[in-house]
Amino acid sequence: MSALATVDPAAFGLGDIAECGPPAPTHHPRIWRITRHADCVAALRNRAVQTIDVTEELRLLQRARSVTLPGLAAFMSGVLVARRDPFHRSGREFLRSVQSGPTPPGTVRTHLQTMLGAAPQGEPIDLVPVMNRLPLVVLSGFIGLDPGTLDRLDHLLRQAMVDWAMGPHRMSLARMEESCSQAMAIIAGEFAAARASGEGRLYETLVAGCRTHGFDDEVISGLLFFLIVASIETTAGFLANLAILLQRLPEFSDAARRPGKAQRETVEEALRFIGPVRRLGRRTALEPIEIGGQVIPAGSSLHIDIEAAHRDPLAYPDPWSFDPSRNSPTSLAFSAGAHACLGGRISRQMAGEVLDVLAGYDISPAEDGPPDWTAHPGFRIPHTLMSVIRARDA
Repeated sequence: MSALATVDPAAFGLGDIAECGPPAPTHHPRIWRITRHADCVAALRNRAVQTIDVTEELRLLQRARSVTLPGLAAFMSGVLVARRDPFHRSGREFLRSVQSGPTPPGTVRTHLQTMLGAAPQGEPIDLVPVMNRLPLVVLSGFIGLDPGTLDRLDHLLRQAMVDWAMGPHRMSLARMEESCSQAMAIIAGEFAAARASGEGRLYETLVAGCRTHGFDDEVISGLLFFLIVASIETTAGFLANLAILLQRLPEFSDAARRPGKAQRETVEEALRFIGPVRRLGRRTALEPIEIGGQVIPAGSSLHIDIEAAHRDPLAYPDPWSFDPSRNSPTSLAFSAGAHACLGGRISRQMAGEVLDVLAGYDISPAEDGPPDWTAHPGFRIPHTLMSVIRARDA
């Protein structure tokens, strides 16, 4: 298959994606921006490049402000993207076992068919809530919590994450602690009920965490919280991004209907073209490192620009063309190296089921202009996705 279409970045609201170039310091000499694909891969796989451990940051913050934040500490303890070995390794092993839980094939397809079947045909609807529901259904099977409880936990924890991202001078520790404490109370009640029953998926998860990995309830809670927050937003965002491509690229709709390998190639190109992750931060060089011909001093922070890397013409010739037949490197949509996202396989599987359903509809934007992107430095996901859908056989 050759290139399906060449896209105007402005039409997709992607004009803010940076140009590729050698690694270079930003406004601060110890903050370096990495944009080329090969350089991003090298940074993510370099053992001297480590995440900034969020638990140490929180410990110092509590000491500086003379406060104790047990709820926030429990949540942050499980944020594996900001933890190091040996906890990082054992935490990943535990979450892999959680993700092997029972979710029958076709679950996503069935739920999406039901939701779209009940949606008004030919009238504007927002597809973002529809896509947000699908990861909840899958996680429910993995963890053993009902989708409503997962949604409530996600809402509480995301509030804390938004506050944390504001930085130490603007964040509200009291608000974060309140949100995390509420989440801890909810999960503690669920744990107690699971142990009382002595059966079910959540009980199996607790047994695996305690007996196999030696985790206590607080650590298990933190890891499950991280899985919830990390899975729902990025996965739902990517599924919504697929709908944007179906809205705006008729050629993509045709390609999405092709089964097997052709559909998988289409999903991979979609991940490159409009993946959910924009940038990765929170990496630091433990020693001087050379990347892309530049020596980055020890102690420097690395900002890895995934969107720019996905437009690197050395890795992806004619990068603004949507071309599923590319013989190019795997996208960095789910990162790479030791901290690569655990949900990549599940997200790809869900994307295939979503495309199977959406390919049966004509989907068009209900509003003029580029997509309504959420204002977020790290994610490329729509805030709303007003669409008009019509079943193809209608």
